[in-house]
Order: sequence, then structure tokens, then C-alpha cells
Amino acid sequence: MNAFMNGADIDTAPFSPPYVVNRKLTLIRSATQLFVFVEEDPSTIDDGNFGGINPDPVTPGPIGNKPAKYHGFTTTFSFADGHSEAVKWAQAHPCEAGLAALESKS
Repeated sequence: MNAFMNGADIDTAPFSPPYVVNRKLTLIRSATQLFVFVEEDPSTIDDGNFGGINPDPVTPGPIGNKPAKYHGFTTTFSFADGHSEAVKWAQAHPCEAGLAALESKS
């Protein structure tokens, strides 16, 4: 589940602001664009929240959870308005570039 959908402060505090933690239905502004559930990569399942991905590929930060890559590098997302989408990634894994950059710095 998206950590910003009433997630624990420990998972969302490093990113808030500018990101909003949606603790009430009335806080959801773009229900068609806000994912609630996502298939998570088995290697990063550690709790009930999905979060901790730095959205800026230029300055990669810690990657806490990775989306799954099933059925030809596809991940399924469900959104706050009730629809779902299967996203096919353009590269082998959407986090690989960020992981490689982090590993090269250590």
C-alpha cells in the first residue's frame, strides 16, 4: 500500500513536504493519479507500506521498496478512484539506474 495513504510517519517524514500524507478521503485531490496499491518486488517486502523511492533520477536517494516486474517487466497499480493499470517499464527495472548510482558512491 502506498505509504502516503495514511502511512506511518517514519515512512513518510523524510519526504513531507512537498508530498502530502492522505489521512482523510477529503485530502485526495487527484484520485485518478494517486495509486493506493502496487505489486511490490519480493526482495523489498518488509512491511505493509510501499514508499521510499526518490522520484528524482538525477540525484538518486535511498530506495526502500521496488515495484515488482512480472509478466515482461510489468507492474500493476490500483488507484484511489478504483481503476487499475498495468505499467510496462521501458528498462529492465525502474530502479536499476538509481541502485547502480548508489552502489558506485559507496
